[in-house]
Amino acid sequence: MEQPADRQRFNVVSPTGLLALGFVVGLVARLSGLSFGSGLFRDDAWVAAPSQTSFAHAAGLVSTFPGFSLGLWPWLHVTAPSVLAAQVPAFVAGLCTLPALWWMLRRFAVAPWIAAAVAVAISLSPVVITYSTRVKPYTTELVLAALLLGLSTARSTRYGWWLLGLASVTSFTVSFATAPVIAACWISVALTERSSPRFARSVVAPAASVGGLSLLVIYLTWHPVPPSLRAFWQPFYVDFSSMSSLARSAQRLFGGLSSGLTGAPLLTTTRPPTTLAALSVLVALGALVGLGIATGRLRAITPTAALGLALVLAALHLVPLGGGRTDEVLYPALSVLVAFGLTRLLDLRPRLLHQLVSFGIAIATLLVIAMGATVHRAQYPASDLDKALAASTTQPFAASVLTVIDAPLRYNFAWSGFAAISPQASVSLVATSTNEAGYTVRLSERQPQLFIANADHGDSTYHPDAWVRKINARVTPGQTLTFFSLTEQVVNPTTGHLPGQALDPHRSPFWKAFLAAGWKPGAFGVVRGVYYQILVAGTPRH
Repeated sequence: MEQPADRQRFNVVSPTGLLALGFVVGLVARLSGLSFGSGLFRDDAWVAAPSQTSFAHAAGLVSTFPGFSLGLWPWLHVTAPSVLAAQVPAFVAGLCTLPALWWMLRRFAVAPWIAAAVAVAISLSPVVITYSTRVKPYTTELVLAALLLGLSTARSTRYGWWLLGLASVTSFTVSFATAPVIAACWISVALTERSSPRFARSVVAPAASVGGLSLLVIYLTWHPVPPSLRAFWQPFYVDFSSMSSLARSAQRLFGGLSSGLTGAPLLTTTRPPTTLAALSVLVALGALVGLGIATGRLRAITPTAALGLALVLAALHLVPLGGGRTDEVLYPALSVLVAFGLTRLLDLRPRLLHQLVSFGIAIATLLVIAMGATVHRAQYPASDLDKALAASTTQPFAASVLTVIDAPLRYNFAWSGFAAISPQASVSLVATSTNEAGYTVRLSERQPQLFIANADHGDSTYHPDAWVRKINARVTPGQTLTFFSLTEQVVNPTTGHLPGQALDPHRSPFWKAFLAAGWKPGAFGVVRGVYYQILVAGTPRH
C-alpha cells in the first residue's frame, strides 16, 4: 500500500529534528546581533527613550504600537541603559517565531514536514532575524499574527470566539499593525459561522467588543504620523497617478515583500542577472501563494483576506507594504498560503514529479538553514553618543562655545544619561503632533552651551538654515562648536547595506547648512556610528 505523500520524503530527519535544527541556527544567527554597549541605534533610541521618564508621562508618548512601548517601560525603567537590556524583548519574540509558526500551520492542517520546512524558512528570513535584535515591535507582530490566525481556525468549545476576541484586543493594543490580520480573522469567522443559530452570541458579541475596545485604544493613544515618516513610507504605497507609476509600485511593493521574506535581491537593481534572479524568486513565491489560494478554499479565506486588506491599506496610503520590517505581520498569512501551495505540488503525479518537488523543498530548506548560519546573521548598528561626546574633548580646539546634537541623535541623548556633558544637561520628552511620531526632545532647563535639533529631516519644524543663523548671532569668527550626527549604517535588509564608517554625515542638512554659512570643517572622528566634527566660525555669509 502506498504511503501518504508526507511520509514518503525526507526520511533522513524527522520534522521535530528539522525544527530543532532551525531553532538552533536561528538562535546562533540572532546572538550575533546582541550588543553590550550603551548606545542604541537611532530608531531604537526613539522607542526606548520614554523609559527614562515617568510611566504617566510615557503613556502620552506612545504611537502606533502603544502596548509594545508601554510594555517596555517596566523592563527598561529598572535596567541600566544598555543595548542588551533593550534588545531582550525583541530577542525573545524572535525565538518564539518558529514554535508560533509551527503551531499555526498545524492548526491549518498542514502536514508536519511541510509545516516544519515553511516555519523554519520564515523564522530564518533576513528581516525576521534582523528585527529580533532591534528595539522594535515587528517580530512581536509576527508572533501575534500567528496566534490570531491559529485561533481563527476553530471555535473553543468552552469560550466560543471570546478567546479570539481577547487575542484580537491584546494584539491591537500591542500594535495597530495587526489590524489587517484581526479583521481578516473575523471576516473568516463571520463567513463560516453565518448559519449558526448562536451567531449573534458567539460571533457578533465578541466582534463588537473587539471593535469597541479597539476604538477606545485608538482614542487614548493615537498620535498623527509625522511628515518625515510619511515621506519615508511614500515609495511603499500604491501610486495610481499613471500606468507607469502603478507598475513601479508593483515592483517596489511585491519586490520588497519577496526580498524581505526570502533574502532575494531587490527588483530595483540595474544588473540584469540579479534582476532575473529576483524576478524568478518573486514569480515562484507568487505562484505558490496563488496555488495556495486556489486549493486552500475555505481554509485560505483568512490569510488571503489579511493580504488583501494590507494591499487595500497601501492603496489608501495608510500602511506601507514591501518595506520589509512592516511586512513581518503578514508573514504568517503568507506562510499558510505557501504551505497550501507546496502541499498541492506534492500531490502531483506521476511519481517522478512528486520526487522532484520533494527534492526541491529539501534543497530549499537546507539552503535557508545554511544562509541563516552564514549570511543572514543579525548585526547591530550601535550609535554611542556618550563615547563620541567624550572622544570629542580630546580634539584640538575642543573648547567649543556650543555642542550641537543633530536629529535624530536627540533620542540617544535622552536615553544615555548625559554622562559626557558638563555641566550635566537635562532634557524632557514632549508629546507633539508635528514632529517625530509621538514625541520630540527639548531641554528642560536653560543650557546655553547645548543645542539639540528638535525635528527629523523632512519634518515641518526642521529648519537648519534658520538654526544656523541664530547660532551665528551668538559667535564671533574663529570660535568653534562641536557638531554630532549619525553615519550611514545598516537600516533594513530591504533597503540595502550602507557603510557603517562614513567619514561625513552627508545625509545631514544641518551639517551642510553650517558649511554653506561659512563654517570651516576641522578635526573629526567616528565613534560607534556617531560622527563628530569641530566647526570653526568664519565670516557669516549673507
